[in-house]
Amino acid sequence: VFQNYALLPWLTVFENVHWVGGGQGGYYPVRLRMVNFGPARDLTFRFQPAIGHHLPTVQKSVHLDETSTPRFTTLLIPMVGNGSAGTLEVLEDGKAIDDLKQDVRLPTIDAGGGPGCPSVLVIADAQVSTGTLERAAIYLAQQTPRSYGSGMSGSVALDVQTISPVDLPLSWVPYSTVDVVFVDMGMLRRLSTGHRNALLHWVQCGGTLIVYNVGASPEQSPDLAEKL
Repeated sequence: VFQNYALLPWLTVFENVHWVGGGQGGYYPVRLRMVNFGPARDLTFRFQPAIGHHLPTVQKSVHLDETSTPRFTTLLIPMVGNGSAGTLEVLEDGKAIDDLKQDVRLPTIDAGGGPGCPSVLVIADAQVSTGTLERAAIYLAQQTPRSYGSGMSGSVALDVQTISPVDLPLSWVPYSTVDVVFVDMGMLRRLSTGHRNALLHWVQCGGTLIVYNVGASPEQSPDLAEKL
């Protein structure tokens, strides 16, 4: 869900930092939606870490045409160093627009170097009951070499978020903060080609995708084979 970030007579910017993971690295996505009501302009979005928060400074430039059509972009922040706070700035012609400055809070990076909490992303239209999915994720975490409590009798904490398909990235890189993705077979079928390709590219890079409610043995499901 995009939140109203700033409103000017000639420009509206919305931000969305709702994602999962990042405490053990990866590229955390800050998704931006812009609506330009004035002449064409070139903007630069810059994330500046707060004092004492040793994240990198990241920026991305975007050209906006003279139109009121929404434009989308994603600012990827490498989750390295330590800290979690910073400021998102919007610059035009190299000058920051004060009214568009916004504080941003990202996941706290695990400076201890431990395995941390498994990050689980559930793709769903609305908030779904994740209890069964979380138990499955905990079981998987306890079996993996990364050892989120492997061989231990204690519980494993999870970082779980439910994301609407419209908020999914079109690149595999934001999934680099995610350990496991759960998606219902019906939802996988409805994902756009771009969203599904990004997800499958992440799987090819080592991500774990779990498709549930397939309705048949996976080996015998032509629908699943087609979508994968």
